[in-house]
Amino acid sequence: MFSERGTVPAVPAKVAVALCVFLFLSCSVKEDRTECPCFLTLDLGGVEAVALMQQGLDSLVVGVVSGTDFYEEMGFALRDIVQEYYLAVPKSKVDVMVACGVGRAGLSSGGFSIPEGDECPPVYLFSDSFMADTGEMRRTVTLHRNYCVLSVSMKTSFNAPARPYLIYLEGNVSGCSMDGTPAEGFFSCFSSPSSGGLCHLNIPRQRDGSLMLEVHFQDSGEIRSFPVGEYILESGYDWSAPDLEDIQVEMDFSRSGLTFNISGWKKTLSFEITF
Repeated sequence: MFSERGTVPAVPAKVAVALCVFLFLSCSVKEDRTECPCFLTLDLGGVEAVALMQQGLDSLVVGVVSGTDFYEEMGFALRDIVQEYYLAVPKSKVDVMVACGVGRAGLSSGGFSIPEGDECPPVYLFSDSFMADTGEMRRTVTLHRNYCVLSVSMKTSFNAPARPYLIYLEGNVSGCSMDGTPAEGFFSCFSSPSSGGLCHLNIPRQRDGSLMLEVHFQDSGEIRSFPVGEYILESGYDWSAPDLEDIQVEMDFSRSGLTFNISGWKKTLSFEITF
């Protein structure tokens, strides 16, 4: 169905309706209809296309999977998005994912996966799992922000010169499964400070506190590692919220250790600092 991911035009709604009507009529009421499909309607009318385009996003991808041998995928340009998308699915368990902003991650029958070394794309998701056990079903699509921007800054509480450094993140969530749960897999990315002194990294929805942060000091080769995922959880951050909020982390070095300030919550670590 796709010649190049994300560039295929949407099937016009009238064509999709005609296809569903044809399939429906082919299942006579006089016949055993247990093998007839379920006709699924995805209501896309609530997708805030304009707001998404203002963030630089331009396309939407719909993926539908059932069992091991049924997978349908269709791409829409946000500027040409249809109000309703129709398709016939088997009468069995069905997983639906609608994604905006997946970028290189793309979709597959398993959901979306972030390539190793990449940040999480600015992805908005809808996912649903259900038994398609009737002749017709309808689902209303509402997209939710499934990533957050982790902003990291560093300062010293004593008169020490600024040191060149990189921030490295490593975790065990590499995307999202079709049912909407964080997908297990290796995730890693680097960031260097911007002119404003901040490192920005997009990270996917997490399922636990296993995210690790490393500070790589480029002048000495020194590396310090911190379980920032645990600190984020201790700060009260909710990874299960429908729309994820951004996280600000300030690393304040003193001669006796380091204080993490995460959105107003503080964690102090004691160890000797040498500059």
